[in-house]
Amino acid sequence: MKIEIDIFNDDDSKVALLRAIGKLTEADRRILYLYAETASMRETGKALGVSASTVYYIVKRIRQQIKNELNECNY
Repeated sequence: MKIEIDIFNDDDSKVALLRAIGKLTEADRRILYLYAETASMRETGKALGVSASTVYYIVKRIRQQIKNELNECNY
């Protein structure tokens, strides 16, 4: 299931997304931010000292957590 949110036009969606991200652990938020900055699992892994596949699984878990939280908010 793919969740699409136009974060530029829907204020409620922005708030729900920010709340979902806010519920992540600080470590997960840092990894998500680093991944967003580099846009590369390989570069993120290098910065963290782990493999790209480890980053893939971490980001996959984080995305699932966010999706679950948004589903609870009906987004």
